[in-house]
Amino acid sequence: MDILDQGQRWIERRLYPELERIAPHHRQRAMDRARAEYFDTIELVGILAAIAATTYLTRYGLVAPAPASRFWVAIINFIVAFPLLILIAGPFYVRRNRRGLQAFIEQQRNA
Repeated sequence: MDILDQGQRWIERRLYPELERIAPHHRQRAMDRARAEYFDTIELVGILAAIAATTYLTRYGLVAPAPASRFWVAIINFIVAFPLLILIAGPFYVRRNRRGLQAFIEQQRNA
C-alpha cells in the first residue's frame, strides 16, 4: 500500500466516521455519491463567504508596482490564499460529503 493511499485513508477516517458503518467494498461508491450531493443553502453561503474573506485577506495595495513585483505579489497571494480557502471553505465541503454519506447509509438501510 502506497504512503499516499494510507494518508488519504487516515484523513477520510477522521473526517468521515460514517465510512466505518459502510462495507469496505461499498465505500468508494458511497464517497462518489456523497461528492455528487448538492450543496444546501448554508454550504453555498459559507463557501461564498470563504471566498470573500480570502479575497479580502489577500488583497494588496501596492501603488503602481513594477510588472515583476506584481507577478511575485500574485504568486505570494496564491500561496497564502490556497490554505486559507481550505481552512475556511473546507468544512462546508466536508459537511456536504457527510450528508451524502448519511443519505447513502439510509438508502442501504431501507433497501
